Amino acid sequence: MNSGKTRLKITGIHEPKDGSAVIVSLKYENETLIFKMTVHELYDKAWLNQLSPEDAAHIAFLVASKSTSPEIPIGNFSLRVPGVSPKVLIIAALYTAMLLSANLTGYRLVEIPFFGNFLGIQKIRFGVGLLSFPATYIISAILTEVYGYRISRATIWGGFIANTIIVFFLWVSATLPDPVLISSEGLTSEYYKAFFHASIITFLASMVAYLTGEFINTTVIARLKIITHGRRTMSRFVLGFVPASIVDTVIFCFLMFYGRMDNDKIVYLAILSIGGKLTYNVLLLPVAFGVSKKLKTLDHVDHYDYKTVFNPFSWK
Repeated sequence: MNSGKTRLKITGIHEPKDGSAVIVSLKYENETLIFKMTVHELYDKAWLNQLSPEDAAHIAFLVASKSTSPEIPIGNFSLRVPGVSPKVLIIAALYTAMLLSANLTGYRLVEIPFFGNFLGIQKIRFGVGLLSFPATYIISAILTEVYGYRISRATIWGGFIANTIIVFFLWVSATLPDPVLISSEGLTSEYYKAFFHASIITFLASMVAYLTGEFINTTVIARLKIITHGRRTMSRFVLGFVPASIVDTVIFCFLMFYGRMDNDKIVYLAILSIGGKLTYNVLLLPVAFGVSKKLKTLDHVDHYDYKTVFNPFSWK
């Protein structure tokens, strides 16, 4: 053995269905021949010294995980950050669409009759953004569960960039002069200025709340996945949604409506919104669980963020 030099590379992790030892496929650098060893055989100084620090850490993690929780599906562990699947791009596009819909409609408050005058409540008031924004938590939870925190982090920042671009072009449309023909039809610059003013307020309030809430949600889910060894998926989703929804809603309501509404009404709106978001997310939990499970099967990935840097501003 050539101790101290990286000569081996892991090419795959396999767990037999009969529950026997986990098998690791390896090859020597610059060679095509692949051989296999059990993970416990490989967990030896002479072998580990020939692996890269990342591969050696992965072997140590597999051994520790299998020892503490034998039923964990080791064969599904991602060795490295998964490549971007086409499904990720579709999910990210859906996420951005929901986010943009919420921000473009969030300024508007609506009031509708409450079902059956329950507890003496005849009408409920909420921001229209409540109809689409909670879905972003579901989508980011799915991305974190299947593809990992780093994929979710990129999607969250992608949504932020998309919102920024939209606000920029709304500003451009509000500042450019309009022709007489369009003015005569009522689509005046005053209309665009009013729309831009509403949008920029919504954007500033929602982006602060959005970034805070989304990163709470994804961080909690990713960390709990390691702690629970990938079990109790729906419970982990709930534990991510609850603090994220509370923090996000409180920040948004006060930034959005402070000075426009009485404080007691803002508190009432925040409580109502939190209840609505949590109800929305809980009702969609079976969908989130089913989609996550299906994606893991289709893309052969079930990422664990055991080496991830949980920093929203990092790309590591």
